[in-house]
Amino acid sequence: MKNVSITTTTTMQHIYNKMLQETQHKLLESIYNDFGISHGIEFEQLVSYANQYKITTQLEEDNPPKHKIKRKNIPEDQRCQARIWGDGYLDTKHYKKYNNKIVSKLNPSAFGKQCNKKKNKDDIYCTSHANKLVHGNYYLVPSDTVIGYYLAVRVVGKF
Repeated sequence: MKNVSITTTTTMQHIYNKMLQETQHKLLESIYNDFGISHGIEFEQLVSYANQYKITTQLEEDNPPKHKIKRKNIPEDQRCQARIWGDGYLDTKHYKKYNNKIVSKLNPSAFGKQCNKKKNKDDIYCTSHANKLVHGNYYLVPSDTVIGYYLAVRVVGKF
């Protein structure tokens, strides 16, 4: 018996097995209709020939890690002061709202997270945020636009 091996992920294992069986049968029917009849080959002969090949699948780990990234814990006084999206983090205990409008911004750190990179020498931002500061400074109250994005994602459920 000849072996044909196909490598799949665990999530694809079941789908491949079912598709392989269905596809093999359709392929044999097509070959029989196109060539078998005109060449005097019976369908059972094609099935017998195809059964000489055992098609198997081999499992592989889903999305194997390429390498682990070791993050350094940078002391807070050496960290970049940029506000990052932080998956839309919103600490609802640190702001007050009325009719979905912010009345009091009690704590600037209620919106987003602080960048975890080391700040540049003689600067308060890392290289990335020294060039492009989208969400503002983590220690300052964010603009109404930035606050609006956080509220839209976490409170209203938009975006």
